[in-house]
Amino acid sequence: MDPNNQKESAMQAESSPVVTPLEEALRRAHEDPEARPAFYRMLLESTVFVRGNLPPDGNREQVQIMRWPGEDGEMMLPMFSSMEEIGQAFEEGASCLGMTVRELFRMCGDGRTIFILYPDSPLPKYFVPGEVAHVLQQDNGGVPPSRDMGGANVQLGVPDQPPQAMLDALSAFFTRHDKVKAAYLALMHNPGHDPQPTLVIGVDLPASHMERLMREITPVIAEHGPANAPVDMLRVETGNSIADFMLTETKPFYERRQPERVGFFKSLFGGGR
Repeated sequence: MDPNNQKESAMQAESSPVVTPLEEALRRAHEDPEARPAFYRMLLESTVFVRGNLPPDGNREQVQIMRWPGEDGEMMLPMFSSMEEIGQAFEEGASCLGMTVRELFRMCGDGRTIFILYPDSPLPKYFVPGEVAHVLQQDNGGVPPSRDMGGANVQLGVPDQPPQAMLDALSAFFTRHDKVKAAYLALMHNPGHDPQPTLVIGVDLPASHMERLMREITPVIAEHGPANAPVDMLRVETGNSIADFMLTETKPFYERRQPERVGFFKSLFGGGR
């Protein structure tokens, strides 16, 4: 082999970025929806680095994580895969912390924070509130871990001013998903836990389609949802106190229209056209 070519190949190898297992899993998840659950599982176990301060006593429950305001009132939280990456993004000596994504999502997933993985890469991955809530719910065996969804302190109602732009966008979105039978809107507030009420979208569809819908619907909510207002989502099924409230005390903002049944003779002679 020509020594010059050998040297050039070595230089290319040194300059080529090393692809981590998480980056490879993210690439596969982009290309294949079936690979996304595996990516989420690996993501939650992965350690990332963020700007923040640990209190003198080392109590991680009192950690202060730095976030930056976005254009529409949401908060942005960049996550870096190594100390080297975060060192390149901020000034020398900036305080940084390392923790698993699971720990970070549970600590900062307040319904108003957007997490950014690989923020300085050509293809950063954004995790909007609905996606974060869904990932944590799946990690918790399908039960939302961050809220008492049926406790005595939870107050349920309907918003005085529904976010019509979001409801219109969601209705248009649902028309393209034939498994969605209906969708509801409620307002949930636990004064002892949340500083402000949370909008909850309830969707009536088979459980096997919920995960895919969650992935596809989060950009719609992020774009059309009200600024500074957290939005959660759940599948409407009996036995859930919020879903029961939606079914008995509210009307759906979206219902799939059932095709009109046409009698045999009408259809035979064109009377149903």
